[in-house]
Amino acid sequence: MFKFPKKCNCKDIPEDTIHKLAVVLLEDGKTIIVKKEGLDEYISLGGKHEGSETFEECLAREAMEELGIEISNPHFLGRYQDLTVDTNMPIILDAYLAEATGEFTPKAEITDYLWIDAKWGAQNIKLASILRIGIIPELIKRGLL
Repeated sequence: MFKFPKKCNCKDIPEDTIHKLAVVLLEDGKTIIVKKEGLDEYISLGGKHEGSETFEECLAREAMEELGIEISNPHFLGRYQDLTVDTNMPIILDAYLAEATGEFTPKAEITDYLWIDAKWGAQNIKLASILRIGIIPELIKRGLL
């Protein structure tokens, strides 16, 4: 198996595991998902936690890099584990609910974004497993979707 170099300094993340932070935005009973170039599935907004940056710095950087938005008031939603959709590597994803301002514009490797509700499955949308079995059910359970 190909091994990516570990980028974050988090002591609780194993060496062979990708650590990603996700920005979870809510609006009118919907949450945002993004599509990355080369992927069939939609994934969460966010990216890899790098070096000594704080979680807040990472979330803000990724939101700006991917959709050109500023975020505020991030607070922890949950931790989810699975395999990445593109490389099949172990991933730990820490999801944070946040608020956003700015004009949503796909940037960098992001080609599209959607706002989905609890009935996303009827719309034939392919979601990465962490969204499908982790984040979305958590949002529904909390009455946010």
